Amino acid sequence: EFTVRENGLNFLANIYEGQKTGLYLDQRDNRLIVRNWAAGARVLDVFSYTGGFSVNALEGNALYATVVDRAAQALHAARRNIMANGFEPNQYETVKVDTHEYLKKLVSQGKTYDLVILDPPSLARRKAQKTKALKAYRRLNRLAFQSVAHGGLLATSSCTAQVSPIDFRRVVAEAALSVGATTQVIHETSHPSDHPVPLNFPEARYLKFFLIRVLHK
Repeated sequence: EFTVRENGLNFLANIYEGQKTGLYLDQRDNRLIVRNWAAGARVLDVFSYTGGFSVNALEGNALYATVVDRAAQALHAARRNIMANGFEPNQYETVKVDTHEYLKKLVSQGKTYDLVILDPPSLARRKAQKTKALKAYRRLNRLAFQSVAHGGLLATSSCTAQVSPIDFRRVVAEAALSVGATTQVIHETSHPSDHPVPLNFPEARYLKFFLIRVLHK
């Protein structure tokens, strides 16, 4: 384990046991985008892993971050990363729970956040699983849209190689339509320049990321 400096922040990386070097470096530019839009926001970070988005949101002067993951080890790392950057215990909470069920509960309670971050792990390992993955993304994003306050933001992402950028845009749009939300895409990005994509291998553009303003009728 060692400390990595990413865009001025400290992150503890366990390169032997952590996934994707323990940090998911392919999201670092997108974490910075979230930081730049987080001021004054109540943040919900779903599928938080080690809290990279939450730390950036707090650095961007978010009011509070609710950090949600089902893995206790990931949440332990998230707490350490938040503390490694000098944030106070009253600025965040961690919740160990099944994320889908947690979102359903929030919606049933009518609870909303100013900024919702939805960054699930890959949902398909083979092409045969693509249809199931699209249904899962549609369901998760539908719940996420309902969890965003009027005028708030949804940062939603997919790292499933079998789901193309066009596929992901479509299911996110379908999810918004299904709950009657009007949307404005503020940013649409992929992974950073040190993850190049061969022209003859479009599946290498596996990461899709949207920052969307959400307006409810």
